[in-house]
Amino acid sequence: MNKRINLIKKNAKILIVLGVLLIAIANILKHAEKISDVSNGLMSGVAIGFLVVSVITLAKKRQSFK
Repeated sequence: MNKRINLIKKNAKILIVLGVLLIAIANILKHAEKISDVSNGLMSGVAIGFLVVSVITLAKKRQSFK
């Protein structure tokens, strides 16, 4: 039971960090309109890729605990 509670706490921390990163990336994208559309596309691509990878690793960690 304690393992499950600790896992939930870790996941919550990871999700909070991800949310903060996404907000920061969104703010960067808003201000990056002046620079160029190419850098915008690259940044959003990196953000989406990071999200996908983090979700996959979270899913793998959850399976290993079961």
